[in-house]
Amino acid sequence: AAEGNEDFERNGDGVTEEDAAEGNEDERNDAEENGDRAEEQSILPGCVANETAIINQYTSTSIQAVPVPVVCYVPVTSVPSKSQFGVAIIEGNNEATKFYTGLATWKLFQYLLSFLVGAYPPQAKRSKISPANGLLLVLMRLRLNLRVEDLSYRFSISLSTVSDIFQRWIDLLFTHLSFLIHWPSQEIVHNNMPQIFKDLYPRTRCIIDCSEVFIERPCAYQARAKTYSNYKKHNTIKFLIGITPNGAISFLSKCWGGRATDKCITKNSGFLDLVEHGDVILADRGFDIADDLGVYGARLEIPSFTRGKNQLSLQEVEYSKRLSKVRIHVERVIGLLKNKYTFLQSTLPVNLLRHRSDSEYANIDKIITVCAAITNLSPSVVPL
Repeated sequence: AAEGNEDFERNGDGVTEEDAAEGNEDERNDAEENGDRAEEQSILPGCVANETAIINQYTSTSIQAVPVPVVCYVPVTSVPSKSQFGVAIIEGNNEATKFYTGLATWKLFQYLLSFLVGAYPPQAKRSKISPANGLLLVLMRLRLNLRVEDLSYRFSISLSTVSDIFQRWIDLLFTHLSFLIHWPSQEIVHNNMPQIFKDLYPRTRCIIDCSEVFIERPCAYQARAKTYSNYKKHNTIKFLIGITPNGAISFLSKCWGGRATDKCITKNSGFLDLVEHGDVILADRGFDIADDLGVYGARLEIPSFTRGKNQLSLQEVEYSKRLSKVRIHVERVIGLLKNKYTFLQSTLPVNLLRHRSDSEYANIDKIITVCAAITNLSPSVVPL
């Protein structure tokens, strides 16, 4: 009977009520553990299970159906290996020629090239670029103040080749274009004198002024002291420039340290040796060289000094205003020189100040002379 009751108490699956109760309790515990685990996975996004779910989500077929933007890459082989930059970019184009070289027309560039190509060194003819591109390279650097690296990429040559070509052409231009800076005779100056000079200063021979160009600070203390300009508050080089009444550059001195005074440069530059009896020299107040010019029978015209005076007299004011009308032209020529060749507006490296053993001129002297000579090929800034 007891065994029959036990069989009767078993359910259809052969499990007693106690076993069923224990099974239900185990299922509830498993469910709670699974729920806690799921909650932890949702709270901790860095867990492995959550990462797996994200990966599965983004690799599902529904996500793969979303269109993905296609990025097109240009193959490297499609880029030309050699630059096409060269003299062809200015050929027949006066505006491009003026922009890149500072020369007024393409025909003037051709004439200058034909004038220089005969004097081109034989060893330089084996250069990696043609003489036309070499002339274009040096004029572009002077005109646009381009870096050596820029020119290297443009012409597809090495940095050392750019430096060699620049130095070779500067020497060539300096040797064969220096004659463009010419001291004319009194007769030529008078025959080409603008009307404003004939009315105010008919015996004017030259208008002089000094200009400065920034340089890097030298390492040597003595050189640093000699090149420091109290006027510019910077290390500079300084040169004397003289123009004729019609605006042509007729005199250019070597470069001096920025500390040198205008009077010192004028007396030691060789300018006084060119002055003749009866000449009138126009200058600024800093050129106190009246006695030095008097030795040669010349006369100096400078604005009136205000030192030691409360104010200028009416006659002195009128005299200074009349002088400034004509003396301003030398400043306009200096502005034309530096605006045409912006290389002179930059801070130049100190190595340009060094002299080579085979030359009495420093590289900066040659560069300024070349820029001034080519500027003389431009139309005058002084109205006739």
